[in-house]
Amino acid sequence: MLRIVRPGLTVAAAVAAAAVLSAQNPPQGQPTFRGGTNVVRVDLFAMRDGTVVDDLKASEVELLEDGVKQTIENFEYVRVRPPVAQELRAEPNSVAESRQMAADPRARIFVIFLDTYHTQALNSPRMRQPLLQFIDRVVGQDDLLALMTPEMSATEVTLGRRTTVVSRLLNDNNFWGRRGRSGADNDPDEDAYEACYFEEPQIAVEMKARRREKLALDALDDLIVHLGGLRDERKAILAVTEGWLEYGPNPALTRPLKSDQGRVPGPPSPVQRGTTGEPINGGENPRGKCESDRIALAQMDHRDHLRTLAERANRVNVSFYPVGAQGLAVFDTAIDEKPIDPLPQDSRRLGNPQSELQLDQSNLRTRLNGLRLLAEMTDGVAIVNTNNITPLLKKVVDDMSSYYLMTYSSTNTKLDGKFRSIAVKVSRPGLQTRSRRGYRALTAGELAVPAAAASAAASAPPSPSAAGVVAALTSMAFNPRAELRLRTSAWTLPAAGQGAFWLVGTLDDATRRTPEWSAGGTAEIAIRGSDGQVVLSKPVPVTPADGGFSLQVPESGALPPGEYTIRVRARGGAGASLEETARVSVPAQAPGLGEPVVWRRRPSTGAPYFRTADPRVSRTDRLRLELAAAVAGEPAATLLDRTGKPLAVPLQVAARDEGGVRWITVETAIAPLAPGDYAVEVKLGDATRTTAFRVVP
Repeated sequence: MLRIVRPGLTVAAAVAAAAVLSAQNPPQGQPTFRGGTNVVRVDLFAMRDGTVVDDLKASEVELLEDGVKQTIENFEYVRVRPPVAQELRAEPNSVAESRQMAADPRARIFVIFLDTYHTQALNSPRMRQPLLQFIDRVVGQDDLLALMTPEMSATEVTLGRRTTVVSRLLNDNNFWGRRGRSGADNDPDEDAYEACYFEEPQIAVEMKARRREKLALDALDDLIVHLGGLRDERKAILAVTEGWLEYGPNPALTRPLKSDQGRVPGPPSPVQRGTTGEPINGGENPRGKCESDRIALAQMDHRDHLRTLAERANRVNVSFYPVGAQGLAVFDTAIDEKPIDPLPQDSRRLGNPQSELQLDQSNLRTRLNGLRLLAEMTDGVAIVNTNNITPLLKKVVDDMSSYYLMTYSSTNTKLDGKFRSIAVKVSRPGLQTRSRRGYRALTAGELAVPAAAASAAASAPPSPSAAGVVAALTSMAFNPRAELRLRTSAWTLPAAGQGAFWLVGTLDDATRRTPEWSAGGTAEIAIRGSDGQVVLSKPVPVTPADGGFSLQVPESGALPPGEYTIRVRARGGAGASLEETARVSVPAQAPGLGEPVVWRRRPSTGAPYFRTADPRVSRTDRLRLELAAAVAGEPAATLLDRTGKPLAVPLQVAARDEGGVRWITVETAIAPLAPGDYAVEVKLGDATRTTAFRVVP
């Protein structure tokens, strides 16, 4: 069975945290909203002939829950403050402060969802200017904005008031759309599909399309859950996409392969390699996984998925504002592409096979109708089938620029987890109104979880690792003006008494973007032992995507223990040249935990992780450490602040065996962290290794 797992946010815990913060820190000079298990907030939008109504009275409004009249305790007219300069916007400096800002019902929340899988590369640049104008001219000073792609987990979403980070990501990644790109844009699973079914490539094409639709819709599902946990009031998702085909089951996708007919079982296939030359699935033969994925993807049924997704969004007060990235389109697929029938079983059952042109037109209608459905079911607006996007985006935000905020204590105090409908009636004639349609009540179990977690956090002892953090921060010290940084990570093979190391080089981000280095370059590496003998001398490419290189030394076999000197001369375009040196020690006896290999991922690009020598990361990144282990036991990892105190940010810890070495992997999102210095403490038995990093704006 194909499972795509993404970490999520406990809804009840986030709702309770938001309610507590809102109750404890009400804005000065504004009404205090009560908190409690049965307190409900409702936003009401009122207009007359397209003009906002700003003089509605509480006495003109009747509010019903499941048909039972409720008492309105607070009634406030909210007008969103206009945009201001970036430096005047108050950015959250901690996770708690970010949650408090999100819990403020007067602040609008916008998440721009760039559906990289379902936007063609040539259509993504045309979305850049409308989105930048939306960000710079429309998002108010109290609003919170974030960016997400299907490659991200919802827990990586970073809400902030300063929009420069999102603007920079859009400017730096003009061609972010991946639909219709060549195999060079594959991820490892997609490389595996092409390697497994190279004799029948159409199978791999359909598997990739089905898997990408599943990833995109799963990401939206996670985002809805995450936003629903932040607060009760309305949240907006601007889904920039060309839409989805809503695949149904296709038994024909599981047909026996022509290449298997008459085949005699033999030895396993050689290791398959992807478009980057890296082994697929860790060097294992991927055929078994390909076949299990083929069966699962063939059974995938998304025909009702959008409706279910919209219902879930409506229950937690999330509105969709889909933006059709294809504009005023005539065809769904490029002229050199063959359209896929998303419902082949239905077509055969109806006995009405479609021509390629009919199928293309049907697919285009399916995509646009799905976007309209999302908007209609969640009180949003669909901006589709048009090239005039900018003014329509402004109209969307104007639609949310003022509203009435009401609070009531529900007369239904049962903790049953059931959905409760909300209806708002206005006595003044001639008004058009929209309001929250309902909510799901908490259960007794959900109410107990946050209290227990808070109690445990309050009683947690301070970390004894402050000295380790100080040492890690000291070793992290670097020259901020350095244009090329080197990092080495050595380990020892327990059985051989010899070792190896990773050499990683990274250009500074500013240097990487210059014309001399924007196309990459070459790094000439020379490594000598303590006796002066040359151990390795070779050129390696500096890749433009991450502005760096990495090399395992030696590339096969092992090195005797000792000191090694490294000299790197990197050459770019127009005669640009950078030089750096480093030293590394391969220990004679393997330490319990070796020096970490540091990996980084920029989620907005959808690119895989890459090794890095730069200890600085952005709040939109993910960080991964890999440490060679020489002792047995279960690894554990903790995120620490610069004083050594543990932070309540989850870390994913795993272990694997590779090449005779046990590797411990620690992974985390940077999104919950404010700018500053932090450290990851990894423990295995009696061994401890602390690695520092810096979060930059």
